[in-house]
Amino acid sequence: MTTEDIKRIFENKLNEKIKNQKVIFIKNENERPKNGSSKEIVEFLESLKDNTVMKKVVENTSNQVISLAREYKYL
Repeated sequence: MTTEDIKRIFENKLNEKIKNQKVIFIKNENERPKNGSSKEIVEFLESLKDNTVMKKVVENTSNQVISLAREYKYL
């Protein structure tokens, strides 16, 4: 799976989520609901452009999985 495949899958999932969101209109801008994840989405999409970042994320995730598997083995 290439970074382009991951990006395409992520964008499809994001589009599905956006399509199903409800829009709320209110008077006070400060009371507007915040997703809080738009910054994370932008960072993720930017990271897809840089393979070193992706490799680091994959390595960290792999290490976490290995660690959890070892912990589970000893339970």
